[in-house]
Amino acid sequence: MPGIWLSVYSPVPFPGKVWNRFRQRFILTVPVALFAAGAIVPSHGEADGGFGDVHDSNCPGCVNQAQHLPALARSARAGGEIATYPFFPQAGVLWGDLFFSNFTDRQAGTAAVDFNGGSATYDGHRGIDSNILTWDQQDAGIPVFAALDGMVIDAHDGEADRNTSWEGQPSNYVVISHSNGHVTRYLHLKKDSVSVATGETVSAGQQIALTGSSGISTGPHLHFQTEIDGAAIEPFTGPQRTGKSMWQFQPDIVTATYVREFTLVPTSLAGWTGPPEPTTNTGTFVRSDTDQTIFLWWHLINRPANTTYTLTTRRPNGSIASFTSGSFEAPSRTGWIWRARSLLLDEIGTWHVDLAVNDEVLVHAPFRVVSTAGDTVNRPPNPAAFRFRKFPITADDVPVCEVATFTVLDDPDYDLVRYRYVWKVNGITQRDVTTGAKSDALARTWIARGATVRCEVTPMDSDSAAPTSIVETIVTETFPNWASRNHQPDDPAANPDNDTFPNLIEYVLDRSPVEPDAAPAVNYAATPARWNPSFPTRPPWANVWVDYSTDLHAWQPAIDDPSSDDWLTPTPAVRAFFRVTAQPLEEPPLTVDPSFVGPATP
Repeated sequence: MPGIWLSVYSPVPFPGKVWNRFRQRFILTVPVALFAAGAIVPSHGEADGGFGDVHDSNCPGCVNQAQHLPALARSARAGGEIATYPFFPQAGVLWGDLFFSNFTDRQAGTAAVDFNGGSATYDGHRGIDSNILTWDQQDAGIPVFAALDGMVIDAHDGEADRNTSWEGQPSNYVVISHSNGHVTRYLHLKKDSVSVATGETVSAGQQIALTGSSGISTGPHLHFQTEIDGAAIEPFTGPQRTGKSMWQFQPDIVTATYVREFTLVPTSLAGWTGPPEPTTNTGTFVRSDTDQTIFLWWHLINRPANTTYTLTTRRPNGSIASFTSGSFEAPSRTGWIWRARSLLLDEIGTWHVDLAVNDEVLVHAPFRVVSTAGDTVNRPPNPAAFRFRKFPITADDVPVCEVATFTVLDDPDYDLVRYRYVWKVNGITQRDVTTGAKSDALARTWIARGATVRCEVTPMDSDSAAPTSIVETIVTETFPNWASRNHQPDDPAANPDNDTFPNLIEYVLDRSPVEPDAAPAVNYAATPARWNPSFPTRPPWANVWVDYSTDLHAWQPAIDDPSSDDWLTPTPAVRAFFRVTAQPLEEPPLTVDPSFVGPATP
């Protein structure tokens, strides 16, 4: 295990039971001496449906060149390291309701290769395209945020935002200058959504606009572009873009096959052209003694060659009402498919459609059959748990609150779900917004170490709401930042006040490194042997765990008493030694040397 191990033989408190995984920087081990006595049915019929790509990736020059003049003259040239991105600056769950359709082109000439050696780009593309699926999601509002602190050096609004043609039309956009010649561009924004103006200072995580399809666009998406000294840069690193990533936590590239959207439709899809056009969905059908047609469509991601699929409709008792299968020879990164099923819906209750791709069930979609049309009532969205995308949150982060598990089955009626996000810092509301995205961000200007950040999320359809999900945490700080703030060296073993607590323990407990602290009282009579650090707060600054030994040689995990903050040996022991290990949070690199990233196209 990499890191620095420090041994200090004195009783010290420790900050409670925090078991989050952090990157390792320093590891401090503090042993504390404590002595104690102690059957398949054929289909009724099927109509072949359509299929196609989502947001054709071969758009020729998706940036209006007249609006793309170099920003170099309006920003300081690079004279040092440049800031890295703490998050992706668009609301949504990455690879879920938000999908990376294109990266920058890494290949000179007419060929096109993305940073990972794949084909998720096109010739000359200079940014990252992240799309949402349909116009109704755009109408619900998908926020775009400033990726970093900076100043707006250009902004434009007022252009039509439902474009799917490539006629050189202008886009709505924002351009932000950061330090050292670093510029970010945000294009194809929704009309009348740009909320910042030229000359305005912005903070990382501040909403600057909404996602749209203005300009030369194939559907609603964000074109996010990074420039250094006027040259386009690919922030991701991989086989075709070696060097250092410009993401503090680079998003993973998902290669598994999965379903991004699945829905049931009561009306014919024969004339439907596919996303971004929405459909009128339902989760309820009326019982009938004659066959009726149910239409359904799904959006499949990372389809390999020679893919097979099956659609199985099951009655309320689990028996199979219909079954069909199909296949696709050609591979595809992203595509939609619709099919129609002719079914005898003669039983009241909850039915299911199972979609299996390459023999794996990816969707188990329920729908109701009711007696009469009058029994069709709206149901609220399904309950959803949320989380902070990065945890713990430091004062350098942009807090992002997102749905904990992405699912296409977020509403029993297959309605579009909107989410109300209420952000509170120390009990005061700092952001209250309702959007169509499964995540939201808070500008980091509102947070500081020790602040309590709370995100309250309520999923809603047009008529009702699901229970509110609440996530809350305390903002942390890295050890180097803490040491700098307290005018201490970046040395976990330093102990300028000569008490029993080295600086790393002072940092974990948020105590002063220059004011001596007394050792805590120890209960020597507990059986089995117990130790309680007995300090008043438990901030999540670090990973901490406890071991025990009876001979200072063999160490075993101590038992965490769920009823208290006690740690104890599993059996009575004549003597016991408790060893506390602290592993503080390490922040990823916040800056990178421009020489390690290079231009988008070599």
